[in-house]
Amino acid sequence: MIRKPGMDKFNNITKSIVSGNHKEVSKDDISFIKNYIEYTKKKEKIEFPKELHSKVVDFIASLKKNESNYLIEISPRITIGFMRLCKGLARLENRDEVTEEDINTIKILMEESLKIEI
Repeated sequence: MIRKPGMDKFNNITKSIVSGNHKEVSKDDISFIKNYIEYTKKKEKIEFPKELHSKVVDFIASLKKNESNYLIEISPRITIGFMRLCKGLARLENRDEVTEEDINTIKILMEESLKIEI
């Protein structure tokens, strides 16, 4: 279940979307990005080292403990998403294995995206 933002937050989100101040991306940049994505998709499997598993368990447990501070319920799907984001970051950086730095980066990303701003 997703908690709905208050009216002020909702209006700010709407104004941001409507303003349309988006930067144009060049055709060369788009081509490069598409080619890079195709290149990284060729990696068959991104490994998640066992020695990093406890870091994931600890992080997800801390999210669950503080669940009332976040927009959504912390469920097992959050763990799956967290691991996929870590693997995706490793893939983006053209590595075959998730690192502790990947985990730390995704922790920040998830904590910030789950926050309730008042």
